[in-house]
Amino acid sequence: MVTADVAPSRQRGSPGSSMPPGGRPAAAASAGPAAEAAEPSEATLPIGRAAALLGVSERTLRYYEEIGLLRPAGRTPGRTRHYAQADLARVARIKELRDLLGFNLDEIRTILANEDRLEELRREYRAGAADPARQAQLLAEGLAIQEDLRAKVVAKVAKIDAFLGELDARLERLRALAAQLEGARTAVRPVGTRGGGRPGHGPSSRVVDATSPPPRWRPG
Repeated sequence: MVTADVAPSRQRGSPGSSMPPGGRPAAAASAGPAAEAAEPSEATLPIGRAAALLGVSERTLRYYEEIGLLRPAGRTPGRTRHYAQADLARVARIKELRDLLGFNLDEIRTILANEDRLEELRREYRAGAADPARQAQLLAEGLAIQEDLRAKVVAKVAKIDAFLGELDARLERLRALAAQLEGARTAVRPVGTRGGGRPGHGPSSRVVDATSPPPRWRPG
């Protein structure tokens, strides 16, 4: 049997739940032996299988939990962590933000918290908030979060573009140096001989490399 770390009434996204900025229920942040135990509402995987499926180490999953990026769906009586499909999707999202976009873990924590908040806003809006003023508040907050995330991505892409420009410039310099070196190595002149290669008896087939020094490879 797998026991959940948090009570069902405090699960993320449930109506009336209080969500801290980290995107996790308050009960989850302090979950421990005193937390109410309950059966998970969906199938879970033990930490070993979850790590293998995600292509990460068990240590990585534990570290993500330590820094507040991830919370297992439950634990066995022996305290083995179990992960639900939503947890696996969250780790995949962390990998995407880290490996594809180059965000560090602090930046990822902020992004995930914003995305968790967006999900709360979406659910409340779809639940049919009767007050038009409240609907407007939900939309305004959602727009602000999305615009902030877009600005972060734009800034990251600008840095990547700048770095790509530096790499292209270095490649061009190296290609130019390689072309100069190849030209210097293929520049040949005949040795003045005559008679089938004997001195004074006609030109021979022997060649001599150009004597100019190789082009300099400057830093950068």
